[in-house]
Amino acid sequence: MSRRSWIYLAIALCAAIVAGLVISSTPEAEVNVSATAGYQGQAAVAVDPADPLALVVAGADDGGTGPTAWSSTDGGANYVPVALPLLFDGHTFAEGKEPAVAVDRLGTWYAAYEVHDLDGGLNPIDSSLVVARSFDGLVWEAAAIVEDNRGAGASPSVETPHLAVDVAPTGCTSYSDRLHLVWIRKTGTDRGVYRNYATTDGVSWTSSAKINDGSSGAEDVWRPRVAAGPDNLVYIVWLDDLLGTIEIDVSSNGGISFGTDVAAATVTVGCDTGDARITEGYQLPARYVIHAVGPVWQGGGNNEAELLASCYRKSILLAEERA
Repeated sequence: MSRRSWIYLAIALCAAIVAGLVISSTPEAEVNVSATAGYQGQAAVAVDPADPLALVVAGADDGGTGPTAWSSTDGGANYVPVALPLLFDGHTFAEGKEPAVAVDRLGTWYAAYEVHDLDGGLNPIDSSLVVARSFDGLVWEAAAIVEDNRGAGASPSVETPHLAVDVAPTGCTSYSDRLHLVWIRKTGTDRGVYRNYATTDGVSWTSSAKINDGSSGAEDVWRPRVAAGPDNLVYIVWLDDLLGTIEIDVSSNGGISFGTDVAAATVTVGCDTGDARITEGYQLPARYVIHAVGPVWQGGGNNEAELLASCYRKSILLAEERA
């Protein structure tokens, strides 16, 4: 497993712990969910809190139906595949990727995924974010286009959405069954964590709002995850590859507003020549330490000057980020 895969796993586990999930260590028989040829991946799973035998696995089926929901009513022993819709607002997208899935207390299922139009060479020419819903896990309908980039070109693009529902009972929260959606907006070389929430069965969503505090124009954030806890609390975590940290931000009013990013953990990240990373100062008389890898002089013909200048530029960006 790669370094970044381990980091993504850590983020997912943090989100699960925040949400109060219990992870069993009891080994069970492996089940082939898709049972079809070709590539199936980018999987997510949700279990109905009112019926633990009901679950939905969502994933990308590049060998068949595209974005797909596999529904089970017997605890995961058997699955029925259903294609997630690509027709939204009278427009049929060519493909869907990276589906996330969640279910509310009433048994309504939701899937959020990125969708694309393609050119003649089957390359994405735009990237939007949609939500579908199902009242039984088997029949899915288009609910909303949350981020509509039709005709906008390759930038901005939508990446890796994640979905959660506030399933706390009335009395423990003022926002029961509120849907929370986080995702990455990539604009050029800048990546930001964005969020939306919905209170009307996944049909009406708030405008997209940026969560991570970085404003350098060259942020490098990945794989956000969201979880709703009791007492109106909403947590969002993500990997900041520029800072080498897993960041967390918290809302105390059901996702309406968030505070200041906090580094929940420092991760070991690679640092190439010409690059820089920032860490805590720990026992040194400084709050932060910036580490840069400069080039070894080899006569000047191996891009040494540009690599050294890159060290300074990226160090200054990191300093401005934490100023």
